[in-house]
Amino acid sequence: MMDELSDYLSRPVIKGIVFEISEDRISIQNPGTSFIMARLDPPLEKAALLEQYQRVLRQAKAKRVRISYTAHIRKTICENWEEYEKAVHEKQRLFQQMMALAYTVKERGIHLGWRDDAELEHLCQLQYQFQSYGWGGSAASRINSAACHLRETEAGLSAGSGRADMISL
Repeated sequence: MMDELSDYLSRPVIKGIVFEISEDRISIQNPGTSFIMARLDPPLEKAALLEQYQRVLRQAKAKRVRISYTAHIRKTICENWEEYEKAVHEKQRLFQQMMALAYTVKERGIHLGWRDDAELEHLCQLQYQFQSYGWGGSAASRINSAACHLRETEAGLSAGSGRADMISL
């Protein structure tokens, strides 16, 4: 195992790799390859989303816009919130692990034959797990979609263009 690591580290370092590691973003790439790209979005707040829902509802009623409740926005938020919070905590935990590994990879560089780099491979596996929390059908995906729908609906109602005959909540 140690021989494999020393063999890998004895190879030339790949030039032009840019490492950006912060509390909310990890990016390791060069012009030809994106090794790692992860962003940790701030968690949403249930109370703020439900308040926004009420605000949109009031705006729509004040403008006499028909409201369809087929999107089940409020239900989606309430029923998926606990799972969403668990996903947020797990994403934060994974992101911290990714940061530690990213600093290790940055310190020693990425060498030619980087597919042999066990640390970088582990970092890629963590990124895959991290990204899976945002895939369609996940609680995080459903909550984020509901939040986006609320933002867009509120912006459309606030624009005052009178375009909306009906909204879906």
